[in-house]
Amino acid sequence: MAKILTEAERIAGKAYTNSGGQSYVAYAVLLTAYHTGLRIGEVFGLLWENINLKERLIHVVADIVEAKNEAGKYTLIPNDTKTAASIRYIKISHKLCEVLAKLRSQKTHHPVILFLRPVRIII
Repeated sequence: MAKILTEAERIAGKAYTNSGGQSYVAYAVLLTAYHTGLRIGEVFGLLWENINLKERLIHVVADIVEAKNEAGKYTLIPNDTKTAASIRYIKISHKLCEVLAKLRSQKTHHPVILFLRPVRIII
């Protein structure tokens, strides 16, 4: 049976291929954003403790924002969500569960932060 890829999945796959297969994280970031509808700051604000693969749930409680530090340079910092209503549970697809489970099984994943730092995605 042929699988029809969505445009987002095609772009995510192309980003993964263009990295020579080295950036599974970029692929996971794009699919997480696409499958959940999260804002990009919310995607990068996810911790492994916010992910329940067994129940297929993501608990959104924080995001990452860009702010000036004391030296006047911009840096990324964790922040509360924009509003109390932004704190929510999102059911995730089987496909995204598979991708996140594979990411978690890799030896290079961070034990706390889902996506340790923003990744450069080449499309």
